[in-house]
Amino acid sequence: MGGIERIVALVIGIAVALFVPALVWATVIAGLIRIVRDKVRETHPAQTALAQEAQQPIGSK
Repeated sequence: MGGIERIVALVIGIAVALFVPALVWATVIAGLIRIVRDKVRETHPAQTALAQEAQQPIGSK
């Protein structure tokens, strides 16, 4: 393999080695946030309904 091919392979390898774990961790964190949000909605349904109403723009009703 020539010098350019080695450099390209190294750059691609480093990109994959950094991107895949970051993607996995982002997915795990998103899943945990979703679980917590669902649990909060189960335990406090009235409060989450009020919070959703508060986030709507004025005059959207």
